[in-house]
Amino acid sequence: MIFRVLFFIVVSVFITCVAVCDSEETKRKVDQFEMVARTGILDGTQYTREEIEKAILKTRGDDTSNPVAVSESYRNAVVNGFDVYGDKYKLPKMLFVGMGLKESEFRTDKEGKLGEKGILQVGKMGRRRCASECGKFSSDPGVQICHGYCWFSKIQQSCDGSVKQGLSGYASGDCVAKSIETKKAVRRRYRLWGWLHIKLERTF
Repeated sequence: MIFRVLFFIVVSVFITCVAVCDSEETKRKVDQFEMVARTGILDGTQYTREEIEKAILKTRGDDTSNPVAVSESYRNAVVNGFDVYGDKYKLPKMLFVGMGLKESEFRTDKEGKLGEKGILQVGKMGRRRCASECGKFSSDPGVQICHGYCWFSKIQQSCDGSVKQGLSGYASGDCVAKSIETKKAVRRRYRLWGWLHIKLERTF
C-alpha cells in the first residue's frame, strides 16, 4: 500500500515537472528567438505553405466558429495569401501569420476602433495607398493580406528598412516605439512569431 502511494506521488510529480519544464523550456526558446529576430538576421520567408497551414490550424483549428477551421476554401485563401505575398514583399511569413492571429483571428470582417479593417487590420491610408498593388480592399482574404504586407513594406521603407521599425510604424505610425503600449505591441509580435516558429519545430 505504501509502495503504491509512493508510486503515484512520484508519477504525479514527474507529470507536473514535465508540464512546467516544457513551459519554461518553450519560454526560454522564445526569449532566444526574440533576441535573434530583433537583430534582423532572420529572413523569415523560408516557411513553406504547409507550415503556414499547420500554424493556423494549431492556433484556430478547433474553433468551429472560425472560418479557417470550418472552410477549406477560406483557409486555402488565407494560407495562399501569407505564402505568396510573403515571397513578393520578402517579409517574414510567420510574423504575419502571428499578426493575423493577434489582430483578427484570421477573420476578414474584423474592424478596429480607428477604422482598421480585415485580417491584418489595415487602416484607411494603407488601403488607399495599396489599392494599385493589391486591388481595391474587399472581403477577399488574399486581397486583405496583400494590403497588410504592402502597407507594412511601405512603412518599413520609409523608416530604416528594419522589421523592428516596420512593426513600430505599423502599430503606431512612428518608426521608433515611443510609448510603452507600442513597445509591448512590438514585443508581443516578435514573441508570437517565435512561439509559432518553435511549435513548428524549426531551429534558428
